[in-house]
Amino acid sequence: MPTRCAVIWPREEAGDEILHWGFMAGRLGAGGTLARPFLIGIRGAAPFDHETHQPVSRPSYDDTFVLLTPGAPPVVFAGATHAYQIDSKEAPDVNRDNRPDVGAIRPGRYLLRDLRTGGYPIFELTLPDGNKRIPAYRDTDHDGVISEDEMRRAEAARPDPVRPGEEIGSDGYYAVSVLMHTGFDAPPDSAHRSSIACQTCSLKWLTLLSATARPVGGLIDYVLVDAADLVPFGEERLRSAPQSPPAGVNVA
Repeated sequence: MPTRCAVIWPREEAGDEILHWGFMAGRLGAGGTLARPFLIGIRGAAPFDHETHQPVSRPSYDDTFVLLTPGAPPVVFAGATHAYQIDSKEAPDVNRDNRPDVGAIRPGRYLLRDLRTGGYPIFELTLPDGNKRIPAYRDTDHDGVISEDEMRRAEAARPDPVRPGEEIGSDGYYAVSVLMHTGFDAPPDSAHRSSIACQTCSLKWLTLLSATARPVGGLIDYVLVDAADLVPFGEERLRSAPQSPPAGVNVA
């Protein structure tokens, strides 16, 4: 069911976006003044939507990214945190039904590293410690939706002692080789325009991310969160909202 989510966005008052997103970043684990760029991925709500939606595997920028950079105003842009298709030969068959199961990385804290290869920006996504095995859900019934049952199954999964695979771990399913790259509107010569677990957005925004990350070694802290899970933070922010904006991007 959709959730009302108007409170996850800044108020219309001038300057409120700095305070608002700084507060949100603090609640999502950022500490003190940001040492490097901090990217929030909001799954299930396009920029400034007032209701959440069920993420569906399709080529659509219907999620939101918010880029926070020290000394700069927040930048809000559309992208996708979900897969594009329901089938791929590169996906594992976790339920052994002879049909590979496309995945979606789970909400959590990650690190993006600019690979600086090829003609277009592309980032590798890892856990904060550099681990490339990313906890993921799998669309085992191939309907393009990660259901609550599929989430629970992934979280309860254990390694198969007979047919072990690196996509399955002690606390759930995993995705490997996860990237953030150009999506369905990529230039014709781009090597990446689809996704089976990667994060995607338009080239314009990837170029901005790359330029923003360059002074700090090409790194960006990334937190993916379900839009509905931001609502309590938005309500808290409204109850305690100060009336004047700070000089830079600080987090609460």
